[in-house]
Amino acid sequence: TLPLVANNVDLISISLDSALKNYIWLSKHSIFIAYTNHQVQTINLKFREMCHLSSNELEKKEKLILVKNSLIRGKRYYNGDMFTVESIGKEENFCYTIKDLDKKDVQINLTFLDVELTHISSGQYIHTKILSNKLWDENPQPTREELAALIINFRQKHSNLKKGSPEYRQAIRNDPYFNALFMRFGYALTCHKAQGGEWDNIFIDLNRPNNDLKTKSGFTWLYTALT
Repeated sequence: TLPLVANNVDLISISLDSALKNYIWLSKHSIFIAYTNHQVQTINLKFREMCHLSSNELEKKEKLILVKNSLIRGKRYYNGDMFTVESIGKEENFCYTIKDLDKKDVQINLTFLDVELTHISSGQYIHTKILSNKLWDENPQPTREELAALIINFRQKHSNLKKGSPEYRQAIRNDPYFNALFMRFGYALTCHKAQGGEWDNIFIDLNRPNNDLKTKSGFTWLYTALT
């Protein structure tokens, strides 16, 4: 048996589809918690499908989470900050050939999307760019090759600046492309990302690799998810 027993009061055992149907009506003050990035992405995309949202485009009023500390016009935002999409502007695509660690050529596509966002915790309204192609990526963290492509994008626009100079450093701090936000859909979070947050309703996906929920590691994860 599972280490938690549903009592149909505080703890209710339901299928993923049933949970998502409930979540549609409760999502403003609720969250899904899952163990892996794969599970989180599966829930995020399944939720969007059930809401009849576009399968390949971001839409207004969607919930996003930042996955990399970022600086926007001198203000710092942190990994785990939540945002709501208020408006969507133009999209730009760039493709670069990057050498990976094995010295093999890798094609890196960067898709920049102009958006206006509301920072949920502060209510602050910001206009910025996001790397929208990462929204559909199972691993939302920037890769070594993507960071290298961002540097190339910056240097092509600022070829007159000497690397390491004060002007170079100032330009890279202010460049909206280099500082584009790495984000993912925010309908489901890993337990790590959810730490410190509070919601009225929590849906916890108890699927664990190798069905190890009843191990010490599994109990530790579940305790963290509940608290």
